Amino acid sequence: MVYAASNISYFYFPWEYFLKTQKKRGIKTLDIYGSMPHFWIDEYSYNDSKLLNESLKKYGMEAKLFTPKAYNYCIFSPDETYRKSSVSYYRNCIEFAKTAGIKNVCLLIPEAYADLQGEELTKGLKLSLIELSSFANEKGICLLIEPAGFRMLATIKQIKALIEEIKTYLIGISISMRRIKAYEKDNNFMQWFEHLGDYIKYVRIADYEEKHTLENSEYRGNRGVFITDDSLWDNPEKFDEPLLLE
Repeated sequence: MVYAASNISYFYFPWEYFLKTQKKRGIKTLDIYGSMPHFWIDEYSYNDSKLLNESLKKYGMEAKLFTPKAYNYCIFSPDETYRKSSVSYYRNCIEFAKTAGIKNVCLLIPEAYADLQGEELTKGLKLSLIELSSFANEKGICLLIEPAGFRMLATIKQIKALIEEIKTYLIGISISMRRIKAYEKDNNFMQWFEHLGDYIKYVRIADYEEKHTLENSEYRGNRGVFITDDSLWDNPEKFDEPLLLE
């Protein structure tokens, strides 16, 4: 199976270095993490995404997924000023992906406010996802969400409830096997596919154990190596190459 390589673990190196490294390996599929120092995007503007498209063509590569860094303000914030700022940021991320020729955008859903509960916690998220999904559809972009914390969308039950409420708008889910292993004490990887299989469009791994589990599952969709442990970033080739090539 083909695994996409991500630049998230190459943030101590220039963008061109990341591309040259993948070229040497024969890797042609990328999962691009959108953040400085490689890309500039905020709620007001973004750098020239056409340059990204040109660099991919230069090295003969394709970006399967664009994953913006989670914004400073949470998209589920009860403060409308903060929430709308986040929505503006993610709209720019979708525009960036569109002009770069990337067809899939994944939103990392960060940790929730500890002092919010129930409907107060999810109201802003639902509004934001409806707005962003509609905008993504207009741009011809497939929008995915990926839980990245342990309170907001932390369980299969919470995600299913959200999907049922906004399923007209939501397109797909990306899951991190590292997050499932760390936080899902009662839900293993196979249970996610049992309950959410039709919605899962992308799976991320970060070590051999996760790769073995994934390859012994029935999932045959898009996948990538996504190493978020910054203690390994001084020598990213040492850790991602075996997962990409073996």
